[in-house]
Amino acid sequence: MPQVNPLSSDVVGEISAVIPSGYQRLEVTRGAEPAEVISAVEAVLLQHRRGQDELDRSDLIALGVVLGDVYVQSLGWEWVELGYPDGATAFAVLDPTHAVGNQPMNWVYDIAGSSNREIALLLGYNLVAAGSLPPAEPGDAIMLH
Repeated sequence: MPQVNPLSSDVVGEISAVIPSGYQRLEVTRGAEPAEVISAVEAVLLQHRRGQDELDRSDLIALGVVLGDVYVQSLGWEWVELGYPDGATAFAVLDPTHAVGNQPMNWVYDIAGSSNREIALLLGYNLVAAGSLPPAEPGDAIMLH
């Protein structure tokens, strides 16, 4: 089980700075329906797979930040930093009890880097929004992706 830590003010600032450009890249507004935003992220990833859209590191971060922002804005989740026993860290969004969450930047990176990985961001969101979650206790921080 990872340790859940609040984000530093620097990281909060970086995420806040990326949000507008991420939505602009997707040509959707921040207040758009979650399905519209997540479908736009999936479309960009699919275009990337087809060689129609080259994504660099900053593009992937922006897509992940937007994905995380959807969970924060629509489901009341929060951004955190996870610390693992081996010293690794990751940024994640977690539900209010910290029982479940996802690492949106890592999720997007994994999809972009693996042609065999299913692009199922909207499916994942819909399952979470419908309350279809694995058994988890507050603080478990089980990652869903």
